[in-house]
This record gives sequence, C-alpha cells and structure tokens, in this order.
Amino acid sequence: MNEKRILKIPAALDELDSVSRFVEASLQEESCPVKKITSFLIALDELCSNIVTHSNASSICVRVSESEHAWMVEIEDDGSLFNPLKQPSPDISAPLNERAPGGLGIYMARKLMDEVTYTDQNRHNCTSLIMYRNH
Repeated sequence: MNEKRILKIPAALDELDSVSRFVEASLQEESCPVKKITSFLIALDELCSNIVTHSNASSICVRVSESEHAWMVEIEDDGSLFNPLKQPSPDISAPLNERAPGGLGIYMARKLMDEVTYTDQNRHNCTSLIMYRNH
C-alpha cells in the first residue's frame, strides 16, 4: 500500500460529513471510479454512524490507502470492542414489521465491498473496507 491519508475526528454525528469529504477526495486522488467511491461512502456512513451511536467512542480515525490491486478505507475507534462481522446477517426476506432492528449497516457494507475485515488493535476496533481494482 502507498502512503496512507489519515483523518482523526471526535466521535460525533456532526463530524461525519468531514469523513465523507475526506474519503471522497482521497479516493478521487487515487483514481478510484465514482461508482466505487459511492459504495465506499455508503458503507462508511453506516459504520461510522453505528460507532457514534452505539460504541461510546471518543474518536474515530479514518485511513485511506491504495495499492496496485485495491483501495482500502480503515475505520478505527476507541469505543467498546465490537466485531460487527460476528453478528448474524439480518433476514431481509422477512416483512419489515417482523424484522429485528439493526444489522443492516454491516450487511450493506459487506454487499457493497469486495472485502470487509475486523481486528482488535490495542483495544481499538479496526474495520477495513476493501475494493479491488479489477472488480
């Protein structure tokens, strides 16, 4: 991966627009296609909103990088440890009034991205969103 672009913000809903602008500009600089940028922004918004709303995080750090094969957006927060990938996928075939709340954000991220990973790095949540150049 080439040099990473990094943005650190307070974990607050009114800060999330700055994350979207930062990621969009960074991916544009790396010649990421508009369709892929849009997918990144949807997944990023879902995941960051969940961090702010549910994790008790005080800050969010976003890193954007690229390689010969892929673009990657990493989201790190200092909130309660939570691996979103261990959560069951929602039953999207059930009628809306019968669905359990939650779970759609990570479901959408997984559908939009080529790969989503999670690690616990020094008691920080780190979720990576990856899209391959050849897809």
